[in-house]
Amino acid sequence: MTDDLTQRIQTSLRLLNPNPEAIECPSCDIEVNHICEACFIHGVICDMKREREQLQEQRDVAIKHLAEWCAANEARGGGWDEWDKYYKDAAWRQNLLPEVRDLLNEAIQTAKKKLRL
Repeated sequence: MTDDLTQRIQTSLRLLNPNPEAIECPSCDIEVNHICEACFIHGVICDMKREREQLQEQRDVAIKHLAEWCAANEARGGGWDEWDKYYKDAAWRQNLLPEVRDLLNEAIQTAKKKLRL
């Protein structure tokens, strides 16, 4: 699915900008704040592409942390002490997992609210 989405993004960008060597679009005039529809859409797609890449990086950080948590527990005999260290990292240490900390804190709060219902 990711490869398909990447291909669709690249195709869309290529269709909107068939001449990537062109420095400026002849229809756009930045000085008078005019941008053609194709350039606007191209910019929106580029923004979505960057956001997608950022979200993938955040996902990868979260998956890596979970993988380390599971591997450490298995390698050390599966005791709760091993789980406890990684739980504290994820739940309480604000300087760890900075790439996903805000998202994680928000998800924890949402989960806590659901448990109270």
